[in-house]
Formats: sequence, structure tokens, C-alpha cells
Amino acid sequence: MSIRKFYTNYLLPAAVFQGVIIGGGYATGREIVEFITVNGPVGGLLSTLIIAIGFSIVLSLSFAFAKNFGLSDYRSFLIELLGRWWIFYEILFLLLLILVIAIVTAAATDTAKAALNLPDSITILAICTLIVFCNYLGKGFIQKLLVLWTILLMTSLVLYTFSCLSYLETASVFSQTSELDFSTSSLSGFKFAVYNSALVPVLIYCTTQIENPKTAFKAGIFAGIIGALPALLLHLSFLTRYPAITQQTVPTFWLLENLGYAKFEVLYLTILFGTIVLTAVGLLHGVNERINGWLTQYDRMSLRPRAKALISSVILLSSIISSKIGIIALVAKGYGLIAWGFFCVFTLPLVTIGLRKLIIRSSKNET
Repeated sequence: MSIRKFYTNYLLPAAVFQGVIIGGGYATGREIVEFITVNGPVGGLLSTLIIAIGFSIVLSLSFAFAKNFGLSDYRSFLIELLGRWWIFYEILFLLLLILVIAIVTAAATDTAKAALNLPDSITILAICTLIVFCNYLGKGFIQKLLVLWTILLMTSLVLYTFSCLSYLETASVFSQTSELDFSTSSLSGFKFAVYNSALVPVLIYCTTQIENPKTAFKAGIFAGIIGALPALLLHLSFLTRYPAITQQTVPTFWLLENLGYAKFEVLYLTILFGTIVLTAVGLLHGVNERINGWLTQYDRMSLRPRAKALISSVILLSSIISSKIGIIALVAKGYGLIAWGFFCVFTLPLVTIGLRKLIIRSSKNET
């Protein structure tokens, strides 16, 4: 396989998925603490395994479904999967979109204030300007930026994890660990996988360049594993200060300071802001693609760059207002509740209705 084919078939979809899910909790570490590390060293490993399996199942089925039916935006994807009930996903997605951007905005303002003593208004203005500008530049620019930033982020995350692990006292950590709670750890991983993979329909635009349905299925498995890898790395690094780290608002930043890596704060902030911006950019681009699909269906003119920027601005404003609730409350309450809604309106239909339609369609294609 050529490098170009690997890029379009595997790396691009994985980078788009990871770029979107990573900003809300991977960059700050709050979601990892809330759904993984809180279960203890061994329980956290079980949670990450469940996450990898859940991601791979949902992504592989979604990518293959989209490719088999020739779907390129999340509205057409959901109509094919859910019929007239697709509107329920739309409602939940808008709530999740506002929640995710609110969480990453709250994380950015908290961290910038702690590290650089920057006022919230300056941080928010900088983030919003970058998000709106990226959406103005369009799909091609966004996809390339997501791939490049994902490579940079993963490299930084691997270095971060290995640096932290040099401080790990294995005997001390595991002596504080109670007996593995299999059901709680599995349920935490399941929730994390459900609400993050629920964003997949919004990312369907990245599958248009995949060669065929069989490759799309394999690309989904690859993206699922890559998407779960940061969770494993961060969980391992957090064990160096377990259980104290479970109480921190922005665990990744707190760990840097606690281990004496304060000189890397500026680098961390740069990566954090870039990740936050790309998370919002990827999600908002999916929204713009959905609106374009609706306009095309009714023979209307596609969104102009200014209109895309305006839509992004309105959603950002709603998220900024929500961010005032506080990051811990947002993660603990918002995600837990919305996960079950997505399980009912997306995950469950995908593995039942979607799988049945996919099997029927594949059989027809073979004959």
C-alpha cells in the first residue's frame, strides 16, 4: 500500500476522529480521570480496553455503512439509519456540541489563568478567533491541519507519558488499590465510548476518500484503536500521582507542575489550545457540512465562508455561556446523562438496524 493510500484510507479518518474527541478530555485529562483513572490502576486498564472495543465497533460499522450507501454528510447518514427519528440525534448532538466546546473552553481559561495569569476574556477571544478562521478556510485546510496536529499531539503525549512513568512507584500505587470492580470499570469505559463515538456521524465527510466499503470497515477499527490510545497513555501517566490526581480540575497541567516540569508549561499550553481549537473546528465543520447537505437537497446555494464563520460564532457563544458552570460539573453531570441518550438514538440502532441494512446491502453488491 502506498503512503498516499494509507493516508486517505486510514490516517485521515483516524486523525479526524481523534482530533475531535481529544480536546474535550484527553488534552485536559479530566474525562480520563472521571471515567478511567477513578476506577484504580487495574480498573482503569479494563475501562480503556472497553473504550477501544466500543470505538472500533461503532466506527467500523459507521464507516462501512456510509461507504455502502454513498453517504457523505451526517444528515443523510442519519436519515438512512434512523428514518424519521433522525431528529432526536440532532437534538442530542447540538446539546453535546455545546457541552464539548464549553468543557474545552473552561479548561483553556482555567489553565491560562493558572500558568500565565491571563484574563478569561483574552483566552476566549483568542480561541474563538482561531476556530472561526479555520472554519472560514474550509474542508481541505481543516483535514490537513487535523492530521498534522494529531501527529504532533501523539508524539508529545508519548514523551509526556514516558517522562511521568519515570516517577511511578508501582508497589505504592497498587497497595492503595482495592479489589477490581469489574462492572463499574466496564460501565465507565462503556459510557466514555458511547458519547464519544456518538460524534461519528458528524465525521462521515472524512470517509468520502476511502476506496471501498471493505477498506472503510478496516479503517474504522484502526481509528478506534488510535482513538483509545491516548486514554491508555494518560491513565498510565496519572498513576504516578494516584489517587490525588482524581481531584484535579485539569490533571495533565497539575501533573506537570507536581513533577517539576513547570518549564514545559508554555509548550503544554500551546498544544492544549491547538487541540481545543481543532476539536471545535472538526465538530463545527461537520455542522456546516450537514447544512450544506440540506441546502443541496433543496437546490439552494451552498454556505459561503462568511456564513460558516457566522454559524460557528453563534454556537461558540452558547458554549462560552455554558462553560461558566465549571469543568468538573460539566464532565461529571453532562456527559453521564447524555451518554444514555446517544446509546438509545444512535449506538443501539447502529448495531441492530444499521448492521442488518449493511448485511443486506453487502449481499446485493456481491451478487
